[in-house]
Amino acid sequence: MKWNEYRKRYSALTFKEKKRLSEHWYRLYPKQAGYARELPFFFRCIGKVIKQTKRNNLSLVEYGGHDGGLAAVVMQKHHHLKWLNVDIIPHTVKKQLENYDYQEHILENEVWIEKPSLKTYDIFISSATLEHISDDEIIQLFDYIHSQEIKYLILLITITPKGSNWKNYKGSHILRTGSIGLKKMLSERGYKLLEDNSQRCRWCSFWEL
Repeated sequence: MKWNEYRKRYSALTFKEKKRLSEHWYRLYPKQAGYARELPFFFRCIGKVIKQTKRNNLSLVEYGGHDGGLAAVVMQKHHHLKWLNVDIIPHTVKKQLENYDYQEHILENEVWIEKPSLKTYDIFISSATLEHISDDEIIQLFDYIHSQEIKYLILLITITPKGSNWKNYKGSHILRTGSIGLKKMLSERGYKLLEDNSQRCRWCSFWEL
């Protein structure tokens, strides 16, 4: 399936079909590290939460954490963290994570439909994942996160301020809404923007409920 066709058909795909496609792409592109260039941003935000809460044993839930690459880097410094990766398919997890409190939860349906309990988690984090879901889905995701009363959000999303239809883009990006629209969505749900690091096609943001 070509990328433009995938975008055209996306809304009709079942969750099982999305899983099969994710497994296929994982075999083709096993190395994913969209977080790598933004590590100072992630460390800065997590450090601010540790300082504000006066706790180093924070609980983080990551949406679409792949093989745990971001967790592995962060937990080398903050090794008291508890980290849960919620993902659509299982991955070969980074070996160093065996030494830390890291777990992987594999979804059987969309997270906002399956609704695992995340009310004990302090931070929701996502890196180069949310651009792979639709506008309707990100609204449902934000509603679910808010319902779980997760206080802090740390987001890296590959989008422009005004958004894109991704026509002829060679990848599985779906989200059309840009950072301007996403700011409005999160603000309407009571989140306060603490940091906004907008680049040409990458948006890093840090939020507090």
